[in-house]
Amino acid sequence: MIEPHGAGRHPEDGPDRRWRLPVDGIELAGFEWGDPAAPPLVLVHGASDTHRTWEQVAVILADEFRVITYDVRGHGQSGAPHALGDYRLDRLAADLYAVIDTVSVDRPVHLAGHGWGAVQGWEAVLDPRASTRIASFTALSAPHLDHLGLWLRQLRRRSRRTVHRMQSRTVRRMATAPQHPHGSPATHRRSQTQALPAEGTRRMTPMASAVEEARLTLHSSPSMLRRALYQPRVRAGLRQLTHRSAHAQAPIAPTWRADLLAGARIVRANLGHHLRHPRDQHTSVPVQLLLDAADPAARPGVRAAVQQRVDRLWCYTLPADHWLPVTEPLLVGEAIANFISDLRADSDPEYRSTR
Repeated sequence: MIEPHGAGRHPEDGPDRRWRLPVDGIELAGFEWGDPAAPPLVLVHGASDTHRTWEQVAVILADEFRVITYDVRGHGQSGAPHALGDYRLDRLAADLYAVIDTVSVDRPVHLAGHGWGAVQGWEAVLDPRASTRIASFTALSAPHLDHLGLWLRQLRRRSRRTVHRMQSRTVRRMATAPQHPHGSPATHRRSQTQALPAEGTRRMTPMASAVEEARLTLHSSPSMLRRALYQPRVRAGLRQLTHRSAHAQAPIAPTWRADLLAGARIVRANLGHHLRHPRDQHTSVPVQLLLDAADPAARPGVRAAVQQRVDRLWCYTLPADHWLPVTEPLLVGEAIANFISDLRADSDPEYRSTR
């Protein structure tokens, strides 16, 4: 049930409403900004993040949309299943559709996702239900894993060394893209080379469990493991635990250790499988793909693979970092709002005449 939570128009004031949704044996924690009668816009955060990734964007768009965010299973205030299979993309997309069907019974929603949240969004828009339940999709900093897999498959005609190098680079990007919901831009971009912590003892603490999950996920590359474990939010959390200064300009989510574990499970449950066994699926949902220059989808070959499978695609490469919702919330908000407005103008001559 959705209950009022106060009307705020600054991120620090929190959402206007909060709710909890039972689904698949757990509860998802949801958060809303804006008029409940306004067009619904659902925002999905990435692996190891929480809904707070979208707070600034939500506040910007709340005057025009009913903005809905939620903590993905295992993250933030949502319940956390323990089985690895419970973090497969089909389960995550089922959660997303449960949210959509709850918040907007009688009309389709607009959708946006960041990082692995965009990967979840891709899974949803490639579902047959999307034609009637999702009006548009904005993907930030991620193509679908199947699109990456199909692109890699096309490279088999090249030398094995070239394919291995490109595949390793793509996997590294998708597996270790920093997922920090509220840190400074400087810490997001800073590369990390600290030594790994010692392995845990018999009793697995949340941090030790997260380390083990990441180790199993990224065992083939120690450098990838270092980057996964020493993200800014993790490093700050470790400093807090040892009573050292965190050097962070924004608060660390109290659930950061559980978030790290859930994020590692999402990567482990999906990355290798979809790259090795990509599905060739199409969607008629209008898609806007916003990329930073380092995104694997910024490669012409990947963009071509995406374009072949999306009937209506707008793709933009931006001179910004991976952290667009945090570092450039106004840019992201305007991109989403303008995309939705343009789509409406294309389908509604009366609305077009008023612009």
